[in-house]
Amino acid sequence: MSHLERVLAESGLRVEYCTQFMAALFPLMWLGRRLAALGRKPETGPQGDRDLFVRELRVVPVVDGLLTRLLEIEVPLIARRWRLPLGTSLLGIAAKR
Repeated sequence: MSHLERVLAESGLRVEYCTQFMAALFPLMWLGRRLAALGRKPETGPQGDRDLFVRELRVVPVVDGLLTRLLEIEVPLIARRWRLPLGTSLLGIAAKR
Protein backbone atom coordinates (compact mmCIF):
# COMPACT_ATOMS: atom_id res chain seq x y z
CA MET A 1 0.00 0.00 0.00
CA SER A 2 1.43 3.38 -0.97
CA HIS A 3 1.70 6.31 1.42
CA LEU A 4 -1.13 8.09 -0.42
CA GLU A 5 -3.40 5.05 -0.12
CA ARG A 6 -2.60 4.74 3.57
CA VAL A 7 -3.36 8.43 4.24
CA LEU A 8 -6.64 8.23 2.33
CA ALA A 9 -7.68 5.07 4.17
CA GLU A 10 -6.70 6.53 7.55
CA SER A 11 -8.89 9.55 6.70
CA GLY A 12 -11.89 7.24 6.53
CA LEU A 13 -12.08 7.05 2.74
CA ARG A 14 -12.43 3.94 0.59
CA VAL A 15 -9.56 3.94 -1.91
CA GLU A 16 -10.79 3.02 -5.37
CA TYR A 17 -7.62 3.64 -7.39
CA CYS A 18 -4.08 4.92 -6.90
CA THR A 19 -1.24 5.18 -9.38
CA GLN A 20 1.81 7.14 -10.25
CA PHE A 21 1.63 9.08 -13.51
CA MET A 22 3.68 11.36 -15.75
CA ALA A 23 6.08 8.47 -16.34
CA ALA A 24 7.57 10.11 -19.44
CA LEU A 25 8.90 12.92 -17.24
CA PHE A 26 10.50 10.65 -14.65
CA PRO A 27 13.81 9.89 -16.42
CA LEU A 28 14.16 13.50 -17.55
CA MET A 29 13.60 14.87 -14.05
CA TRP A 30 15.91 12.27 -12.51
CA LEU A 31 18.71 13.09 -14.96
CA GLY A 32 18.14 16.84 -14.71
CA ARG A 33 18.33 16.80 -10.93
CA ARG A 34 21.50 14.67 -10.95
CA LEU A 35 23.21 16.97 -13.45
CA ALA A 36 22.10 20.07 -11.56
CA ALA A 37 23.46 18.64 -8.30
CA LEU A 38 26.90 18.21 -9.87
CA GLY A 39 27.18 21.85 -10.81
CA ARG A 40 25.94 23.64 -7.72
CA LYS A 41 26.30 23.75 -3.99
CA PRO A 42 23.26 22.77 -1.90
CA GLU A 43 20.74 25.60 -1.66
CA THR A 44 18.79 25.92 1.51
CA GLY A 45 16.02 28.10 2.76
CA PRO A 46 13.09 29.74 1.01
CA GLN A 47 15.18 31.45 -1.70
CA GLY A 48 16.95 28.21 -2.67
CA ASP A 49 13.63 26.36 -2.79
CA ARG A 50 12.11 29.11 -4.94
CA ASP A 51 15.05 29.09 -7.37
CA LEU A 52 14.82 25.31 -7.79
CA PHE A 53 11.06 25.55 -8.31
CA VAL A 54 11.44 28.24 -11.00
CA ARG A 55 14.17 26.30 -12.84
CA GLU A 56 12.19 23.05 -12.87
CA LEU A 57 8.98 24.69 -14.12
CA ARG A 58 10.56 26.70 -16.94
CA VAL A 59 8.58 25.92 -20.11
CA VAL A 60 10.36 25.33 -23.42
CA PRO A 61 7.60 25.29 -26.09
CA VAL A 62 9.05 22.60 -28.39
CA VAL A 63 9.92 20.31 -25.48
CA ASP A 64 6.55 21.02 -23.87
CA GLY A 65 4.73 19.90 -27.04
CA LEU A 66 6.76 16.69 -27.26
CA LEU A 67 6.22 15.83 -23.60
CA THR A 68 2.50 16.54 -23.93
CA ARG A 69 2.31 13.94 -26.72
CA LEU A 70 4.23 11.41 -24.64
CA LEU A 71 2.01 11.97 -21.62
CA GLU A 72 -1.12 11.50 -23.74
CA ILE A 73 -0.11 7.84 -24.04
CA GLU A 74 -0.90 7.44 -20.33
CA VAL A 75 -4.48 8.73 -20.62
CA PRO A 76 -6.10 5.45 -21.81
CA LEU A 77 -4.06 3.45 -19.29
CA ILE A 78 -5.27 5.62 -16.42
CA ALA A 79 -8.83 5.54 -17.80
CA ARG A 80 -8.63 1.71 -17.54
CA ARG A 81 -7.24 2.17 -14.01
CA TRP A 82 -3.92 0.48 -14.68
CA ARG A 83 -1.26 1.02 -12.04
CA LEU A 84 1.74 2.66 -13.67
CA PRO A 85 5.08 1.55 -12.20
CA LEU A 86 6.69 4.99 -11.96
CA GLY A 87 6.02 8.65 -12.44
CA THR A 88 6.58 12.10 -11.04
CA SER A 89 3.09 12.54 -9.59
CA LEU A 90 0.44 10.55 -7.75
CA LEU A 91 -3.24 10.14 -8.54
CA GLY A 92 -5.72 8.83 -6.02
CA ILE A 93 -9.45 8.28 -6.33
CA ALA A 94 -11.30 7.73 -3.08
CA ALA A 95 -14.88 7.96 -1.84
CA LYS A 96 -16.64 8.27 1.49
CA ARG A 97 -17.39 4.95 3.14
